[in-house]
Amino acid sequence: MRRVEKRWPQRLAAAATVAALLAYVLACTNPHYDLGDDVLLVRSFGGMVGGVYESFNYITHTFLGWLMHGLSLLWPGVAWFSVAQAALLWLSAYAAVLFAMRVAQRLALPAWCGWLAAAAYLLGLAAEGLTSITYTLTAAAAGGAAVWRLMAVDWRAGYKAAVRGALGSGALLYGAYLLRAQAFLPSLCLWAGALAALGLMKRAPWRALGAGAAAVALLFGVSAGVRAVQLSAPERASYLAWQAARTQAIDYGGLAAAEAEALEAAGLTPEMAELALSGCLLDASVTTEALAALEPPEEAHTPQEALETLRVLFRRSRGAYWACAALAGLCALAALLALAGPRGSRLWPFLASVGVGFAAAAMLLYLAWMGRLPARAAMTVLMPAIALAMWLVLHGAAGLWSAGRSLHRAAAVLAVLMCVALLAPCVKTAYHNTYNPFPGQGESACTRLERYALAHEDRLFIADLSLGDDRSLFPDWSAGKPDNLLLAWGGWNNHSEGYCAALARFGYEHDGLRIADFADSPLRLVTGEDAEPSEAFMACLERQLEQPVTAVLEAEEGGFAVYAFTTQTADKGDGDS
Repeated sequence: MRRVEKRWPQRLAAAATVAALLAYVLACTNPHYDLGDDVLLVRSFGGMVGGVYESFNYITHTFLGWLMHGLSLLWPGVAWFSVAQAALLWLSAYAAVLFAMRVAQRLALPAWCGWLAAAAYLLGLAAEGLTSITYTLTAAAAGGAAVWRLMAVDWRAGYKAAVRGALGSGALLYGAYLLRAQAFLPSLCLWAGALAALGLMKRAPWRALGAGAAAVALLFGVSAGVRAVQLSAPERASYLAWQAARTQAIDYGGLAAAEAEALEAAGLTPEMAELALSGCLLDASVTTEALAALEPPEEAHTPQEALETLRVLFRRSRGAYWACAALAGLCALAALLALAGPRGSRLWPFLASVGVGFAAAAMLLYLAWMGRLPARAAMTVLMPAIALAMWLVLHGAAGLWSAGRSLHRAAAVLAVLMCVALLAPCVKTAYHNTYNPFPGQGESACTRLERYALAHEDRLFIADLSLGDDRSLFPDWSAGKPDNLLLAWGGWNNHSEGYCAALARFGYEHDGLRIADFADSPLRLVTGEDAEPSEAFMACLERQLEQPVTAVLEAEEGGFAVYAFTTQTADKGDGDS
Protein backbone atom coordinates (compact mmCIF):
# COMPACT_ATOMS: atom_id res chain seq x y z
CA MET A 1 0.00 0.00 0.00
CA ARG A 2 2.82 2.38 0.86
CA ARG A 3 4.38 1.67 -2.52
CA VAL A 4 1.14 2.56 -4.34
CA GLU A 5 0.74 5.76 -2.33
CA LYS A 6 4.26 6.87 -3.25
CA ARG A 7 3.44 6.58 -6.92
CA TRP A 8 0.50 8.98 -6.83
CA PRO A 9 2.63 12.14 -6.55
CA GLN A 10 4.58 11.05 -9.63
CA ARG A 11 1.37 10.32 -11.54
CA LEU A 12 -0.08 13.68 -10.58
CA ALA A 13 3.15 15.46 -11.54
CA ALA A 14 3.17 13.69 -14.92
CA ALA A 15 -0.50 14.48 -15.50
CA ALA A 16 0.01 18.13 -14.55
CA THR A 17 3.01 18.41 -16.89
CA VAL A 18 1.11 16.92 -19.80
CA ALA A 19 -1.94 19.07 -19.04
CA ALA A 20 0.23 22.21 -19.10
CA LEU A 21 1.74 21.14 -22.42
CA LEU A 22 -1.72 20.42 -23.82
CA ALA A 23 -2.91 23.86 -22.75
CA TYR A 24 0.05 25.44 -24.56
CA VAL A 25 -0.58 23.37 -27.69
CA LEU A 26 -4.26 24.33 -27.83
CA ALA A 27 -3.73 28.01 -26.98
CA CYS A 28 -0.55 28.86 -28.85
CA THR A 29 -0.20 26.42 -31.73
CA ASN A 30 -2.26 25.05 -34.58
CA PRO A 31 -2.39 21.23 -34.29
CA HIS A 32 -2.58 19.85 -37.82
CA TYR A 33 -1.37 17.06 -40.02
CA ASP A 34 2.03 17.69 -41.51
CA LEU A 35 1.64 15.42 -44.54
CA GLY A 36 -1.04 14.52 -47.01
CA ASP A 37 -0.54 10.81 -46.24
CA ASP A 38 -2.20 11.22 -42.85
CA VAL A 39 -5.03 13.15 -44.50
CA LEU A 40 -5.57 10.32 -46.97
CA LEU A 41 -5.65 7.79 -44.13
CA VAL A 42 -8.26 9.84 -42.26
CA ARG A 43 -10.35 10.01 -45.42
CA SER A 44 -9.96 6.35 -46.39
CA PHE A 45 -10.83 5.05 -42.91
CA GLY A 46 -13.68 7.58 -42.69
CA GLY A 47 -15.42 6.54 -45.92
CA MET A 48 -14.43 9.68 -47.84
CA VAL A 49 -12.86 7.84 -50.79
CA GLY A 50 -15.48 6.31 -53.04
CA GLY A 51 -17.87 5.94 -50.11
CA VAL A 52 -15.91 2.89 -48.88
CA TYR A 53 -14.88 2.48 -45.24
CA GLU A 54 -11.53 0.93 -45.98
CA SER A 55 -9.73 -1.44 -43.62
CA PHE A 56 -6.54 -2.14 -45.59
CA ASN A 57 -3.63 -0.04 -46.75
CA TYR A 58 0.08 -0.66 -47.10
CA ILE A 59 1.03 1.74 -44.28
CA THR A 60 -0.83 0.69 -41.13
CA HIS A 61 -1.12 -2.77 -39.56
CA THR A 62 -4.04 -5.10 -40.10
CA PHE A 63 -5.30 -4.81 -36.51
CA LEU A 64 -5.41 -1.02 -36.64
CA GLY A 65 -7.22 -1.16 -39.97
CA TRP A 66 -9.82 -3.51 -38.55
CA LEU A 67 -10.27 -1.30 -35.50
CA MET A 68 -10.66 1.86 -37.59
CA HIS A 69 -13.10 0.08 -39.91
CA GLY A 70 -15.30 -1.15 -37.07
CA LEU A 71 -15.35 2.17 -35.22
CA SER A 72 -16.11 4.09 -38.42
CA LEU A 73 -19.08 1.85 -39.16
CA LEU A 74 -20.43 2.34 -35.63
CA TRP A 75 -19.75 6.08 -35.38
CA PRO A 76 -19.18 7.37 -38.93
CA GLY A 77 -19.02 11.03 -37.96
CA VAL A 78 -15.74 10.68 -36.03
CA ALA A 79 -12.25 10.83 -37.56
CA TRP A 80 -11.06 7.75 -35.68
CA PHE A 81 -7.56 7.72 -37.12
CA SER A 82 -7.01 11.18 -35.65
CA VAL A 83 -8.38 9.98 -32.32
CA ALA A 84 -5.96 7.03 -32.36
CA GLN A 85 -2.95 9.23 -33.16
CA ALA A 86 -3.83 11.87 -30.58
CA ALA A 87 -4.35 9.17 -27.92
CA LEU A 88 -0.99 7.54 -28.64
CA LEU A 89 0.83 10.89 -28.74
CA TRP A 90 -0.45 12.11 -25.41
CA LEU A 91 -0.13 8.72 -23.77
CA SER A 92 3.51 8.67 -24.90
CA ALA A 93 4.05 12.16 -23.46
CA TYR A 94 2.54 11.12 -20.12
CA ALA A 95 4.56 7.89 -20.07
CA ALA A 96 7.82 9.72 -20.79
CA VAL A 97 7.36 12.07 -17.82
CA LEU A 98 6.04 9.43 -15.41
CA PHE A 99 8.66 6.83 -16.12
CA ALA A 100 11.53 9.29 -16.24
CA MET A 101 10.65 10.07 -12.63
CA ARG A 102 10.42 6.34 -11.90
CA VAL A 103 13.86 5.92 -13.46
CA ALA A 104 15.26 8.53 -11.07
CA GLN A 105 13.58 6.72 -8.18
CA ARG A 106 15.03 3.35 -9.23
CA LEU A 107 18.47 4.92 -9.40
CA ALA A 108 18.06 6.53 -5.96
CA LEU A 109 18.07 10.04 -7.45
CA PRO A 110 15.59 12.78 -6.48
CA ALA A 111 12.41 12.48 -8.56
CA TRP A 112 12.82 16.06 -9.79
CA CYS A 113 15.92 14.97 -11.72
CA GLY A 114 13.79 12.61 -13.79
CA TRP A 115 11.06 15.21 -14.20
CA LEU A 116 13.52 17.84 -15.40
CA ALA A 117 15.07 15.43 -17.90
CA ALA A 118 11.64 14.40 -19.21
CA ALA A 119 10.46 18.01 -19.52
CA ALA A 120 13.49 18.86 -21.68
CA TYR A 121 12.92 15.68 -23.70
CA LEU A 122 9.25 16.54 -24.34
CA LEU A 123 9.73 20.22 -25.12
CA GLY A 124 12.74 19.62 -27.34
CA LEU A 125 11.79 16.47 -29.22
CA ALA A 126 8.06 15.79 -28.91
CA ALA A 127 6.57 19.31 -29.11
CA GLU A 128 6.67 19.52 -32.91
CA GLY A 129 5.20 16.03 -33.21
CA LEU A 130 2.28 17.15 -31.03
CA THR A 131 1.47 20.06 -33.36
CA SER A 132 2.68 19.06 -36.86
CA ILE A 133 1.36 15.53 -36.59
CA THR A 134 2.32 12.63 -38.83
CA TYR A 135 2.27 8.92 -38.11
CA THR A 136 6.06 8.70 -38.43
CA LEU A 137 6.66 11.22 -35.64
CA THR A 138 3.90 9.61 -33.58
CA ALA A 139 5.70 6.28 -33.90
CA ALA A 140 8.96 7.98 -32.87
CA ALA A 141 7.31 9.49 -29.77
CA ALA A 142 5.89 6.09 -28.79
CA GLY A 143 9.31 4.48 -29.30
CA GLY A 144 11.00 7.01 -27.04
CA ALA A 145 8.35 6.53 -24.35
CA ALA A 146 8.81 2.76 -24.62
CA VAL A 147 12.50 3.15 -23.76
CA TRP A 148 11.65 5.28 -20.70
CA ARG A 149 9.11 2.67 -19.58
CA LEU A 150 11.58 -0.17 -20.05
CA MET A 151 14.23 1.51 -17.95
CA ALA A 152 11.76 2.08 -15.12
CA VAL A 153 10.86 -1.61 -14.73
CA ASP A 154 11.62 -3.15 -11.34
CA TRP A 155 13.39 -6.20 -12.74
CA ARG A 156 14.27 -7.60 -9.33
CA ALA A 157 10.67 -7.82 -8.15
CA GLY A 158 10.12 -11.22 -9.77
CA TYR A 159 9.08 -12.65 -13.11
CA LYS A 160 5.51 -11.32 -12.97
CA ALA A 161 6.73 -7.77 -12.42
CA ALA A 162 9.31 -8.19 -15.19
CA VAL A 163 6.76 -9.51 -17.69
CA ARG A 164 4.22 -6.85 -16.69
CA GLY A 165 6.76 -4.05 -17.04
CA ALA A 166 8.12 -5.37 -20.34
CA LEU A 167 4.61 -5.70 -21.75
CA GLY A 168 3.84 -2.14 -20.65
CA SER A 169 6.89 -0.96 -22.57
CA GLY A 170 6.04 -3.31 -25.42
CA ALA A 171 2.52 -1.83 -25.63
CA LEU A 172 3.98 1.57 -26.48
CA LEU A 173 6.22 -0.05 -29.08
CA TYR A 174 3.18 -1.90 -30.36
CA GLY A 175 1.35 1.37 -30.94
CA ALA A 176 4.25 2.53 -33.11
CA TYR A 177 4.23 -0.80 -34.95
CA LEU A 178 0.51 -0.59 -35.71
CA LEU A 179 0.96 2.87 -37.22
CA ARG A 180 4.03 2.20 -39.35
CA ALA A 181 6.23 -0.89 -39.16
CA GLN A 182 9.20 0.81 -40.86
CA ALA A 183 9.09 3.73 -38.42
CA PHE A 184 9.04 1.37 -35.44
CA LEU A 185 12.16 -0.62 -36.42
CA PRO A 186 14.78 1.86 -35.05
CA SER A 187 12.93 1.94 -31.73
CA LEU A 188 12.87 -1.85 -31.64
CA CYS A 189 16.62 -2.06 -32.24
CA LEU A 190 17.38 0.46 -29.48
CA TRP A 191 14.84 -1.19 -27.17
CA ALA A 192 16.61 -4.52 -27.61
CA GLY A 193 19.94 -2.78 -27.03
CA ALA A 194 18.54 -1.30 -23.81
CA LEU A 195 17.65 -4.80 -22.61
CA ALA A 196 21.19 -5.96 -23.24
CA ALA A 197 22.60 -2.87 -21.47
CA LEU A 198 20.47 -3.58 -18.40
CA GLY A 199 21.87 -7.10 -18.20
CA LEU A 200 25.52 -6.22 -18.86
CA MET A 201 25.42 -3.34 -16.38
CA LYS A 202 23.86 -5.71 -13.82
CA ARG A 203 20.79 -3.53 -13.45
CA ALA A 204 18.56 -6.54 -14.06
CA PRO A 205 18.89 -10.37 -13.90
CA TRP A 206 19.13 -12.10 -17.26
CA ARG A 207 16.25 -14.47 -16.47
CA ALA A 208 13.87 -11.60 -15.81
CA LEU A 209 15.05 -9.85 -18.95
CA GLY A 210 14.52 -13.04 -20.94
CA ALA A 211 11.00 -13.50 -19.58
CA GLY A 212 10.07 -9.92 -20.47
CA ALA A 213 11.64 -10.15 -23.92
CA ALA A 214 9.85 -13.45 -24.62
CA ALA A 215 6.46 -11.95 -23.73
CA VAL A 216 7.02 -8.99 -26.04
CA ALA A 217 8.37 -11.24 -28.81
CA LEU A 218 5.21 -13.36 -28.62
CA LEU A 219 3.04 -10.24 -28.98
CA PHE A 220 4.88 -9.04 -32.05
CA GLY A 221 5.29 -12.51 -33.52
CA VAL A 222 1.55 -13.11 -33.62
CA SER A 223 0.91 -9.66 -35.10
CA ALA A 224 3.60 -10.05 -37.74
CA GLY A 225 2.15 -13.42 -38.71
CA VAL A 226 -1.33 -11.96 -39.18
CA ARG A 227 0.07 -9.14 -41.29
CA ALA A 228 2.10 -11.56 -43.42
CA VAL A 229 -1.01 -13.64 -44.11
CA GLN A 230 -2.94 -10.54 -45.13
CA LEU A 231 -0.18 -9.32 -47.45
CA SER A 232 0.22 -12.75 -49.06
CA ALA A 233 -3.39 -12.86 -50.22
CA PRO A 234 -3.53 -13.13 -54.05
CA GLU A 235 -5.81 -10.10 -54.37
CA ARG A 236 -3.11 -7.93 -52.73
CA ALA A 237 -0.31 -8.88 -55.13
CA SER A 238 -0.95 -6.24 -57.79
CA TYR A 239 -1.54 -3.51 -55.21
CA LEU A 240 1.71 -4.26 -53.37
CA ALA A 241 3.69 -4.52 -56.60
CA TRP A 242 2.36 -1.09 -57.57
CA GLN A 243 3.38 0.36 -54.20
CA ALA A 244 6.89 -1.06 -54.41
CA ALA A 245 7.39 0.29 -57.94
CA ARG A 246 5.92 3.69 -57.02
CA THR A 247 8.18 4.01 -53.97
CA GLN A 248 11.33 3.30 -55.96
CA ALA A 249 10.40 5.57 -58.86
CA ILE A 250 8.93 8.53 -56.96
CA ASP A 251 10.29 8.51 -53.40
CA TYR A 252 13.82 7.38 -54.27
CA GLY A 253 14.34 9.36 -57.46
CA GLY A 254 14.03 6.76 -60.20
CA LEU A 255 11.67 8.90 -62.28
CA ALA A 256 13.45 12.20 -61.61
CA ALA A 257 16.79 10.74 -62.75
CA ALA A 258 15.45 8.95 -65.83
CA GLU A 259 16.78 10.00 -69.23
CA ALA A 260 14.64 10.32 -72.35
CA GLU A 261 15.62 6.84 -73.52
CA ALA A 262 14.61 5.27 -70.21
CA LEU A 263 11.26 7.06 -70.28
CA GLU A 264 10.61 5.89 -73.82
CA ALA A 265 11.51 2.32 -72.88
CA ALA A 266 9.08 2.53 -69.95
CA GLY A 267 6.32 3.77 -72.27
CA LEU A 268 6.10 7.24 -70.73
CA THR A 269 5.92 10.44 -72.73
CA PRO A 270 7.85 13.50 -71.47
CA GLU A 271 4.55 15.17 -70.59
CA MET A 272 3.35 12.16 -68.63
CA ALA A 273 6.68 11.92 -66.80
CA GLU A 274 6.39 15.59 -65.82
CA LEU A 275 2.86 15.01 -64.59
CA ALA A 276 3.96 11.97 -62.60
CA LEU A 277 6.69 14.02 -60.94
CA SER A 278 4.01 16.51 -59.91
CA GLY A 279 2.05 13.70 -58.29
CA CYS A 280 -0.25 12.62 -61.14
CA LEU A 281 -0.15 8.82 -61.32
CA LEU A 282 -3.66 8.12 -62.51
CA ASP A 283 -3.02 7.68 -66.24
CA ALA A 284 -3.07 4.12 -67.57
CA SER A 285 0.43 4.56 -68.99
CA VAL A 286 1.85 4.88 -65.46
CA THR A 287 1.80 1.14 -64.90
CA THR A 288 3.59 -0.98 -62.33
CA GLU A 289 5.92 -2.21 -65.06
CA ALA A 290 6.69 1.32 -66.24
CA LEU A 291 7.58 2.54 -62.74
CA ALA A 292 9.56 -0.62 -61.94
CA ALA A 293 11.74 0.00 -65.02
CA LEU A 294 12.88 3.35 -63.59
CA GLU A 295 15.62 2.31 -61.19
CA PRO A 296 16.88 4.76 -58.54
CA PRO A 297 20.23 6.35 -59.40
CA GLU A 298 23.25 4.32 -58.35
CA GLU A 299 24.97 7.33 -56.81
CA ALA A 300 22.34 7.30 -54.05
CA HIS A 301 24.11 4.28 -52.61
CA THR A 302 27.61 5.71 -52.22
CA PRO A 303 29.24 7.04 -49.04
CA GLN A 304 29.63 10.47 -50.59
CA GLU A 305 25.95 10.72 -51.48
CA ALA A 306 24.95 9.40 -48.05
CA LEU A 307 26.95 12.17 -46.39
CA GLU A 308 25.41 14.70 -48.77
CA THR A 309 21.94 13.43 -47.80
CA LEU A 310 22.82 14.04 -44.15
CA ARG A 311 24.07 17.55 -44.93
CA VAL A 312 20.81 18.30 -46.76
CA LEU A 313 18.88 17.02 -43.74
CA PHE A 314 20.77 19.31 -41.36
CA ARG A 315 20.35 22.32 -43.68
CA ARG A 316 16.62 21.81 -43.99
CA SER A 317 15.82 20.80 -40.42
CA ARG A 318 17.39 22.65 -37.52
CA GLY A 319 15.45 20.37 -35.19
CA ALA A 320 17.19 17.26 -36.56
CA TYR A 321 20.56 19.05 -36.47
CA TRP A 322 20.26 20.01 -32.80
CA ALA A 323 18.84 16.60 -31.89
CA CYS A 324 21.92 14.94 -33.40
CA ALA A 325 24.17 17.39 -31.55
CA ALA A 326 22.28 16.71 -28.31
CA LEU A 327 22.66 12.96 -28.76
CA ALA A 328 26.40 13.28 -29.32
CA GLY A 329 26.73 15.48 -26.23
CA LEU A 330 24.61 13.16 -24.08
CA CYS A 331 26.63 10.09 -25.12
CA ALA A 332 29.89 11.91 -24.36
CA LEU A 333 28.56 13.07 -20.97
CA ALA A 334 27.35 9.56 -20.12
CA ALA A 335 30.75 8.12 -21.08
CA LEU A 336 32.56 10.61 -18.82
CA LEU A 337 30.22 9.85 -15.93
CA ALA A 338 30.82 6.12 -16.46
CA LEU A 339 34.59 6.63 -16.21
CA ALA A 340 34.07 8.67 -13.04
CA GLY A 341 32.05 5.88 -11.45
CA PRO A 342 33.21 3.26 -8.95
CA ARG A 343 36.02 0.95 -10.00
CA GLY A 344 34.89 -2.38 -11.35
CA SER A 345 31.64 -0.98 -12.77
CA ARG A 346 32.94 1.39 -15.42
CA LEU A 347 33.36 -0.81 -18.48
CA TRP A 348 29.81 -1.69 -19.47
CA PRO A 349 28.27 1.76 -18.80
CA PHE A 350 31.07 3.30 -20.86
CA LEU A 351 30.58 0.86 -23.73
CA ALA A 352 26.80 1.35 -23.57
CA SER A 353 27.24 5.14 -23.81
CA VAL A 354 29.51 4.83 -26.83
CA GLY A 355 27.34 2.10 -28.33
CA VAL A 356 24.17 4.22 -28.32
CA GLY A 357 25.91 6.95 -30.28
CA PHE A 358 27.39 4.52 -32.81
CA ALA A 359 24.11 2.62 -33.20
CA ALA A 360 22.17 5.82 -33.89
CA ALA A 361 24.84 7.04 -36.33
CA ALA A 362 24.79 3.69 -38.14
CA MET A 363 21.00 3.77 -38.55
CA LEU A 364 21.03 7.36 -39.79
CA LEU A 365 23.80 6.55 -42.26
CA TYR A 366 21.84 3.54 -43.49
CA LEU A 367 18.76 5.68 -44.12
CA ALA A 368 20.92 8.26 -45.89
CA TRP A 369 22.58 5.46 -47.90
CA MET A 370 19.14 4.47 -49.18
CA GLY A 371 18.87 7.96 -50.66
CA ARG A 372 16.03 9.44 -48.64
CA LEU A 373 16.18 10.86 -45.13
CA PRO A 374 13.46 13.38 -44.21
CA ALA A 375 13.56 14.86 -40.72
CA ARG A 376 10.64 12.74 -39.55
CA ALA A 377 12.52 9.55 -40.45
CA ALA A 378 15.61 10.79 -38.60
CA MET A 379 13.51 11.36 -35.48
CA THR A 380 12.49 7.68 -35.39
CA VAL A 381 16.15 7.04 -34.59
CA LEU A 382 16.92 10.11 -32.51
CA MET A 383 14.00 10.08 -30.06
CA PRO A 384 14.52 6.57 -28.61
CA ALA A 385 18.32 7.00 -28.81
CA ILE A 386 18.19 10.25 -26.82
CA ALA A 387 15.86 8.64 -24.26
CA LEU A 388 18.40 5.83 -23.78
CA ALA A 389 21.32 8.27 -23.62
CA MET A 390 19.51 10.36 -21.00
CA TRP A 391 18.99 7.24 -18.89
CA LEU A 392 22.72 6.53 -19.09
CA VAL A 393 23.43 10.10 -17.92
CA LEU A 394 21.03 9.64 -15.00
CA HIS A 395 22.68 6.29 -14.25
CA GLY A 396 26.08 7.97 -14.12
CA ALA A 397 24.72 10.83 -12.00
CA ALA A 398 23.23 8.29 -9.60
CA GLY A 399 26.69 6.78 -9.10
CA LEU A 400 27.96 10.19 -7.98
CA TRP A 401 24.89 10.86 -5.85
CA SER A 402 25.26 7.56 -4.00
CA ALA A 403 28.74 8.57 -2.80
CA GLY A 404 26.92 10.77 -0.31
CA ARG A 405 29.41 13.62 -0.21
CA SER A 406 28.27 17.15 -0.92
CA LEU A 407 30.78 17.58 -3.73
CA HIS A 408 29.69 14.36 -5.42
CA ARG A 409 26.01 15.28 -5.11
CA ALA A 410 26.71 18.72 -6.55
CA ALA A 411 28.44 17.01 -9.48
CA ALA A 412 25.41 14.74 -9.94
CA VAL A 413 23.05 17.73 -10.05
CA LEU A 414 25.39 19.47 -12.48
CA ALA A 415 25.30 16.40 -14.74
CA VAL A 416 21.48 16.49 -14.81
CA LEU A 417 21.53 20.22 -15.57
CA MET A 418 24.04 19.63 -18.38
CA CYS A 419 21.72 16.97 -19.74
CA VAL A 420 18.94 19.55 -19.88
CA ALA A 421 21.26 22.22 -21.32
CA LEU A 422 22.22 19.94 -24.21
CA LEU A 423 18.55 19.80 -25.22
CA ALA A 424 18.00 23.55 -24.81
CA PRO A 425 18.65 24.33 -28.54
CA CYS A 426 16.07 21.68 -29.44
CA VAL A 427 13.56 23.33 -27.09
CA LYS A 428 14.23 26.74 -28.66
CA THR A 429 13.86 25.37 -32.19
CA ALA A 430 10.63 23.55 -31.34
CA TYR A 431 9.20 26.71 -29.79
CA HIS A 432 9.94 28.80 -32.90
CA ASN A 433 8.49 26.09 -35.15
CA THR A 434 5.26 25.64 -33.20
CA TYR A 435 4.33 28.98 -31.62
CA ASN A 436 1.37 30.65 -33.29
CA PRO A 437 -0.67 33.16 -31.26
CA PHE A 438 -3.53 33.02 -33.80
CA PRO A 439 -4.00 29.33 -34.52
CA GLY A 440 -7.53 29.52 -35.95
CA GLN A 441 -7.79 28.88 -39.71
CA GLY A 442 -11.50 29.08 -40.38
CA GLU A 443 -13.24 26.91 -42.94
CA SER A 444 -10.86 25.12 -45.31
CA ALA A 445 -11.04 25.01 -49.08
CA CYS A 446 -11.51 21.25 -48.91
CA THR A 447 -14.62 21.62 -46.75
CA ARG A 448 -16.12 23.99 -49.32
CA LEU A 449 -15.10 21.62 -52.12
CA GLU A 450 -16.79 18.70 -50.37
CA ARG A 451 -20.05 20.67 -50.19
CA TYR A 452 -19.71 21.52 -53.89
CA ALA A 453 -19.15 17.84 -54.72
CA LEU A 454 -22.23 16.85 -52.70
CA ALA A 455 -24.29 19.34 -54.73
CA HIS A 456 -22.98 17.95 -58.06
CA GLU A 457 -23.15 14.17 -57.69
CA ASP A 458 -23.17 13.65 -61.46
CA ARG A 459 -19.48 14.58 -61.72
CA LEU A 460 -16.27 13.02 -60.46
CA PHE A 461 -13.87 15.59 -59.02
CA ILE A 462 -10.15 14.81 -59.03
CA ALA A 463 -7.90 17.34 -57.27
CA ASP A 464 -4.31 18.04 -58.23
CA LEU A 465 -1.65 18.93 -55.68
CA SER A 466 -2.04 22.68 -56.18
CA LEU A 467 -5.13 22.49 -53.99
CA GLY A 468 -4.12 23.05 -50.40
CA ASP A 469 -5.54 19.95 -48.80
CA ASP A 470 -7.33 20.09 -45.47
CA ARG A 471 -4.74 19.31 -42.79
CA SER A 472 -7.20 19.53 -39.89
CA LEU A 473 -7.27 16.60 -37.49
CA PHE A 474 -11.04 16.48 -37.34
CA PRO A 475 -12.63 17.53 -40.66
CA ASP A 476 -16.20 18.79 -40.77
CA TRP A 477 -18.40 15.95 -42.05
CA SER A 478 -21.68 17.38 -40.80
CA ALA A 479 -22.93 18.09 -44.35
CA GLY A 480 -22.15 14.56 -45.54
CA LYS A 481 -19.35 12.65 -47.19
CA PRO A 482 -19.14 12.91 -50.98
CA ASP A 483 -18.18 9.69 -52.77
CA ASN A 484 -17.38 11.57 -55.99
CA LEU A 485 -14.23 13.37 -54.84
CA LEU A 486 -10.64 12.14 -55.02
CA LEU A 487 -8.55 14.59 -53.04
CA ALA A 488 -5.25 13.60 -54.64
CA TRP A 489 -4.54 12.65 -58.22
CA GLY A 490 -1.61 10.47 -57.31
CA GLY A 491 -0.01 8.54 -54.50
CA TRP A 492 -0.36 5.32 -52.60
CA ASN A 493 -4.18 5.36 -52.59
CA ASN A 494 -4.50 5.25 -56.40
CA HIS A 495 -5.14 1.52 -56.46
CA SER A 496 -7.03 1.34 -53.17
CA GLU A 497 -10.51 -0.10 -52.80
CA GLY A 498 -12.11 3.33 -52.37
CA TYR A 499 -10.23 4.81 -55.33
CA CYS A 500 -11.39 1.99 -57.58
CA ALA A 501 -14.97 2.31 -56.29
CA ALA A 502 -15.05 6.05 -57.07
CA LEU A 503 -13.92 5.43 -60.66
CA ALA A 504 -16.23 2.43 -61.11
CA ARG A 505 -19.26 4.54 -60.21
CA PHE A 506 -18.58 6.60 -63.36
CA GLY A 507 -17.72 3.64 -65.54
CA TYR A 508 -13.91 3.79 -65.40
CA GLU A 509 -11.47 1.02 -64.58
CA HIS A 510 -8.64 2.05 -62.27
CA ASP A 511 -6.04 0.64 -64.64
CA GLY A 512 -7.71 2.00 -67.78
CA LEU A 513 -8.23 5.67 -66.99
CA ARG A 514 -6.40 8.10 -69.29
CA ILE A 515 -5.83 11.83 -69.09
CA ALA A 516 -7.83 11.97 -72.33
CA ASP A 517 -10.91 10.81 -70.39
CA PHE A 518 -11.17 14.29 -68.86
CA ALA A 519 -12.41 15.68 -72.18
CA ASP A 520 -16.17 15.81 -72.80
CA SER A 521 -16.88 13.71 -69.71
CA PRO A 522 -18.12 13.99 -66.10
CA LEU A 523 -14.51 14.13 -64.91
CA ARG A 524 -13.48 17.47 -63.41
CA LEU A 525 -10.02 18.70 -62.45
CA VAL A 526 -9.82 20.69 -59.22
CA THR A 527 -6.93 23.07 -58.69
CA GLY A 528 -6.02 25.76 -56.22
CA GLU A 529 -7.93 29.01 -56.49
CA ASP A 530 -5.24 30.83 -58.47
CA ALA A 531 -3.93 27.79 -60.35
CA GLU A 532 -4.82 26.72 -63.86
CA PRO A 533 -4.35 23.24 -65.35
CA SER A 534 -0.63 22.79 -65.91
CA GLU A 535 0.96 23.02 -69.33
CA ALA A 536 2.03 19.38 -69.01
CA PHE A 537 -1.56 18.32 -68.31
CA MET A 538 -2.93 20.19 -71.30
CA ALA A 539 -0.13 18.92 -73.55
CA CYS A 540 -0.75 15.34 -72.47
CA LEU A 541 -4.49 15.78 -72.97
CA GLU A 542 -4.11 17.13 -76.49
CA ARG A 543 -1.43 14.61 -77.38
CA GLN A 544 -3.65 11.69 -76.42
CA LEU A 545 -6.68 13.12 -78.23
CA GLU A 546 -4.66 14.44 -81.17
CA GLN A 547 -6.75 17.60 -81.26
CA PRO A 548 -7.04 20.91 -79.43
CA VAL A 549 -8.76 20.95 -76.03
CA THR A 550 -10.24 23.90 -74.16
CA ALA A 551 -10.17 24.17 -70.37
CA VAL A 552 -13.42 25.71 -69.13
CA LEU A 553 -13.58 27.25 -65.67
CA GLU A 554 -16.75 25.72 -64.26
CA ALA A 555 -16.63 27.12 -60.73
CA GLU A 556 -14.32 29.16 -58.55
CA GLU A 557 -14.85 29.49 -54.85
CA GLY A 558 -12.72 30.32 -51.85
CA GLY A 559 -9.59 28.20 -52.21
CA PHE A 560 -10.40 26.04 -55.24
CA ALA A 561 -11.28 26.11 -58.95
CA VAL A 562 -13.10 23.44 -60.98
CA TYR A 563 -12.23 22.86 -64.65
CA ALA A 564 -14.05 20.94 -67.34
CA PHE A 565 -12.43 20.11 -70.68
CA THR A 566 -14.02 20.14 -74.11
CA THR A 567 -12.92 19.42 -77.62
CA GLN A 568 -15.60 21.81 -78.89
CA THR A 569 -14.51 25.26 -79.94
CA ALA A 570 -15.46 27.58 -77.10
CA ASP A 571 -14.19 30.59 -75.27
CA LYS A 572 -12.88 30.17 -71.76
CA GLY A 573 -15.27 31.46 -69.17
CA ASP A 574 -17.29 30.69 -66.15
CA GLY A 575 -19.64 27.80 -66.38
CA ASP A 576 -22.58 26.83 -64.19
CA SER A 577 -21.73 26.49 -60.55
